[in-house]
Amino acid sequence: MKIDETLLRRLAGDKTYTRGLDYARRGAVSLDGSLDDGVIASVAGSDDYRVTLRLRGGELLAECDCPVGDTFCKHKVAVALVWPGIVANDTDGAADASAATTKSAAAKRGKRKTDSDESVLGAWLAEQQVEALHRIVLELAGRDRDAWRQLVARARMARDAPAEWKSTIGELIGRRRFRDYRECLAYARRLEALTTLLDDALRRAPVEALALCDHALHRLFAVYAETDDSAGAVGDVVGRVGEIYQRAVQAVRPDGEAFAKAYFKLRDVDQWGVSGDIDVHAGVLGARGIALLEKLAHAELASLPPRTDTAHHWDEHEGRRRHLHRMLEEITRHGGDIDALLAIRAHAVRDAWDYLQLAELCAEHRRERQATEWLERGRKAHPKDPRLLEALAKKYTKEGFPEDALELYWRLFDDRPGEDNFVRLRAHTQADGDWPRWRERALARVAAHGDRQGGNPLLVCLYLAEGDAETAWTLAQPGVPIHIWERLGDTLEADRPERAIAAWRTIATYHIEHGGKTHYATAIDWLRRMQSLHRRLGTEVAFSDYLEFLRQTHRAKRSFVSLLDELAGNARV
Repeated sequence: MKIDETLLRRLAGDKTYTRGLDYARRGAVSLDGSLDDGVIASVAGSDDYRVTLRLRGGELLAECDCPVGDTFCKHKVAVALVWPGIVANDTDGAADASAATTKSAAAKRGKRKTDSDESVLGAWLAEQQVEALHRIVLELAGRDRDAWRQLVARARMARDAPAEWKSTIGELIGRRRFRDYRECLAYARRLEALTTLLDDALRRAPVEALALCDHALHRLFAVYAETDDSAGAVGDVVGRVGEIYQRAVQAVRPDGEAFAKAYFKLRDVDQWGVSGDIDVHAGVLGARGIALLEKLAHAELASLPPRTDTAHHWDEHEGRRRHLHRMLEEITRHGGDIDALLAIRAHAVRDAWDYLQLAELCAEHRRERQATEWLERGRKAHPKDPRLLEALAKKYTKEGFPEDALELYWRLFDDRPGEDNFVRLRAHTQADGDWPRWRERALARVAAHGDRQGGNPLLVCLYLAEGDAETAWTLAQPGVPIHIWERLGDTLEADRPERAIAAWRTIATYHIEHGGKTHYATAIDWLRRMQSLHRRLGTEVAFSDYLEFLRQTHRAKRSFVSLLDELAGNARV
């Protein structure tokens, strides 16, 4: 297959082909590496885009991380033109000659010494004159917009006065706009220079560097809020800038109150916590700075409109309130007014989680009685919330009210019969020797709600939780979920291997009947476990008979029978 103008115009269209041709002619394409059937390249456009081309099965396959998507874009056209070297050749013969040259070059590369590209390049650069290096850097940076921005930023910060550094950093970060995940990797590479520049600034001029870090974080937070950073590359850089900011604070140790004002503004837009919490900065803030932070937070809360949310509407200011509440909680650990905070949180209480948070806040400050009261209020407002019931039950147990705790543990089980709540109920009653009575009550509660086929998976699980595998086995029905059969087999393997084999047969049958490669492979895994257990018991003949039964029963399932034959062959070997 020939990559020529006719093919590329058909794939991309005349307009896109012309634009790609322009990219190729002005040297915007860099061939980064070769594949067995293709090439990897970079194209310098509005951003630096990655392109992969492959010739496979008589078809030209292309990928590009630009926003256009699967369309045969101008970047793909440019790489397709440069790869076989047909930009400067208008005839098929010239293209073929270029392709031959490419193959020859590839053959030579295969014969090179084992020196790494990095070492060869480093040695070559060391031999160049300053003027030559100057031309190389300018040429390469001219093809890569992000590299250009990085170098310009480094140059300006090296030459300009600290007062001018902010504008340089701002230009490197760029404007606030949406960036999808495909743009983020290139953008993160560009931002790598930011951490280097801030580190350099911190060494040269710590006071100015602190202001610069503050400025950079404000800009980054605004940009990051509009970024689809699925891979986390941009977030990593933002986190590192936050670390430099924290180091700058410790290096400069500014006045506590002045820092409190700047820090409050930064925390206001820091949704990701990279600027450090109050525990990190308490030594710099001091008592006066922390007091000012508390005053600012209370004033900001007071400025918000009264809550208007109902059960069906969310207050648009709720996120802001919760952010300020968290800050005030941090402040209380450093001498803040806990009563004022509790009053604010009490006024804003809405759901079960709020009651739990209030109780935890009280307990953190050794106000155990208040913690219990908030849990009791929460239970009254949300009588079936399991988190509140469990927290209050633990509190009653700790305070020496086991009867009240037992009532809640039973309520938990009665509302949501399950193995976890069964185990909690048992743990609470065993110490007093009262478990048999509550056990009978719990089992009767579950037994009364079996399914229509007469099975009761939960009852099986409860007996397994008690270690009573025999009773669990007698209650197991064909309709019991497969994960319970797995538990039964694992429990019975040591003492009742024949029952374990029966359980594993149920599991294997389930996967075989569901079909598909994944289920067939899983069935074979269980058969291997059976095979091992049959060998231990000396019943290999019974296992062979079972395999033959499966082969005859499922002979229409060719994929499974093939796996089965392989297993049987291994067994004979």
